[in-house]
Parts: sequence; C-alpha cells; structure tokens
Amino acid sequence: MNKFNTLILQKIKYFLPVIVLLVLGMSTFLFQINQVETEVSCEFQSASCKVKGLEQEFNIEVTPFPIKVEESIRFAIEMEKGVSFESGWIQGVNMYMGRIPVLPINNAENNNVLELETFLGSCSEPNMRWQMILTFVDDQGVQFQRFINFETTIY
Repeated sequence: MNKFNTLILQKIKYFLPVIVLLVLGMSTFLFQINQVETEVSCEFQSASCKVKGLEQEFNIEVTPFPIKVEESIRFAIEMEKGVSFESGWIQGVNMYMGRIPVLPINNAENNNVLELETFLGSCSEPNMRWQMILTFVDDQGVQFQRFINFETTIY
C-alpha cells in the first residue's frame, strides 16, 4: 500500500469509534423522543380523560384545571377491580425536568378511587408539555403502564 492509503486507514481507525458512538447516541435519542410521543393513553383537554384499563376504561380527573406549575396537583383515578397502583412519575416532553414523583395520598382499596398528588416546578418555557407515566399491576402480578399527556402555562 502507498502512504496515502495508509494515512486514510489510520484516520478511519481513529474516527470510526466516534462515528459509531454518534450513530448509537442519535438512535437512542430518537427512540426516546418517539417513545414519549407515541404511547399516549389520554391527553387532558379538560379536567378529565378516559384511559383503557385491562378490561374496561377508567376515568382520571385532575384538579385544578387548567394545570398550573408551582401548585399542588391532584389526580383522582377510578381504579378497575383487581388492579392496583404500583408507581408514577411525570417527565417533561419539550424540556428535560427529571422524574417528578406522583405519590398516592389515599388507599384505593376502600372506595376504588385512587388519589395521587404531585408538584411541578416552573421552567423557562412559558408553555410546558408533560407526560405522566403510571404503572399498575393486576391481581396476577402483571404490570402495565399508561401515559397521560398534559400542558401547563406559567401565566
């Protein structure tokens, strides 16, 4: 091989790992964006929305509506029989805000209505899009998730 080919092969040898990492990073990023956008179970256009459960739909209500940042936010979920709440969090869709916990404030076993509470901080975006991820488990131990989207404004 001549010097030119050897020089090209050396450059490729050094830049190939960088290119592979960039491609993997971009594909991971695009997968995460796609995941947030496509798995929506319901979107709050009013103070309530319907979510498909395992065997029937259940209703989720939010107070206050419209949802505001820097205020306590409560969600009331009419639980399906044989299903219990496992965990929940909220994440920003148009800006990373970390995982904000959604905590139960009552036990749904008594009246079949689960109440959850959270608090969202404000950010530099005047209109923020959020996604709440709720994990449930049925009486057989099978987990399933529901994705609820909503928006907040700082005004």
